[in-house]
Amino acid sequence: NLDISPALRAKVNAQERIFVFAKAGMPMPLAAERLQVKDLPVTIVLDDSKAAMPTAKISSAEFVDITARVALSGSPRATKGDFYVTAKQVPVHKGKELTLVIDQIVE
Repeated sequence: NLDISPALRAKVNAQERIFVFAKAGMPMPLAAERLQVKDLPVTIVLDDSKAAMPTAKISSAEFVDITARVALSGSPRATKGDFYVTAKQVPVHKGKELTLVIDQIVE
């Protein structure tokens, strides 16, 4: 489940892009999804169908770091002032539901 804190929601418009991705020690994400602020709150499933590259799948990892970022610049790369949340070392094969609330600012 993904949402944004009320304080930060008040600072963005509904069309701002949100990038959600799972990484496991390499620069390219193993799974990614793109949303807009207006889509929140939302439940997302990051699985092999969301693979950024067909040769790198989330199912091949034991743990991933999951980040959701409101990209004020519109770019997938983090820039100063973007809003984000990261969950570290999330087990991939447990099928556990995770709740993330975007509540931090890229410095």
